[in-house]
Amino acid sequence: MPDSTYPFGKEEKIFEQTGWLKAEIETLKKTQITREDLLEFEKTMVKSFQSALNDWWEHKPRELDDQID
Repeated sequence: MPDSTYPFGKEEKIFEQTGWLKAEIETLKKTQITREDLLEFEKTMVKSFQSALNDWWEHKPRELDDQID
């Protein structure tokens, strides 16, 4: 064994480490949040909030009818 901590030669060790690093870089590229992702999330949140407000408004307490109208 060339290295007591690793059962393969130096070339295999470097190749494995490089492959791992490439895989990690690709994973990071895929998981990074872009500006477009944030805008899409914001749109989703606005739609959800608007829907919740519309539902509340349709079923608002009767006590508020006199105060609002």
